[in-house]
Amino acid sequence: MKAIINAGGKGTRGWPLTTYIPKSMLPVHGKPLIEHIVNYMNKFKEITEIIFIIDDSELGEQVSNFFDGKETKYRVKLTFRKDKQEDTGGAILQCQKDLKSEKDFLLWFSDNLCNLNISEMIKKFRDTDCVGCVATRRKKPEETGFAKIESNDLIVSFVEKPISELPLPEALGIYAFKTTILKDLKKVRKTKLRINLSSDIIQNLPKYSMLSYDIGDRLWLDLESQNKITRNDEPIKKILKSTYSRK
Repeated sequence: MKAIINAGGKGTRGWPLTTYIPKSMLPVHGKPLIEHIVNYMNKFKEITEIIFIIDDSELGEQVSNFFDGKETKYRVKLTFRKDKQEDTGGAILQCQKDLKSEKDFLLWFSDNLCNLNISEMIKKFRDTDCVGCVATRRKKPEETGFAKIESNDLIVSFVEKPISELPLPEALGIYAFKTTILKDLKKVRKTKLRINLSSDIIQNLPKYSMLSYDIGDRLWLDLESQNKITRNDEPIKKILKSTYSRK
């Protein structure tokens, strides 16, 4: 299976720092965020090649330049494709030729840090007839404290940063798709240049076309800015220790 890491986009949530570096190159414990993701994927035998979708500018070249000469470090093949700013669905179409002989592929958005079990997710997906699978979670660590209040406005107790049960499972930025999804993308392309994967494709798929892979108690973070990285130092350490660190 080939994996696509979408490292394109403008990284607006990370401004002003992402004016100078892509969000995928934000430093996380001494390494670019995207290097941790590649190190992780390299551990799973199912992944044979990683295709990077990078911004079609000097910023995007920082990613390819970083990995230049490092290819021998990895078991997997590294390939780079340019993002033409055609949104998340349009970016996948830049990889059509790379996926020509594939039945399915993994898609990972580069601001996601998670220690989910890729092998388990792929197996669950391949055992179904679904066109896609998305990593989800039902629990969310809160970033603030909560107060239990009675009718007279008196506070009974505080709960500092609890783990909350979500009313609906949250869809994370990690997917597996059958390559048949390319037909849907090309169909939409006939009427619009920019294709949003969620609103133009996934949202319009027939019922039961998508599968959920619940990450359970594993950690997931959306590291779209340096501020988010700094505020989540402890959970980042746990993820890197359990999954991403290389000996």
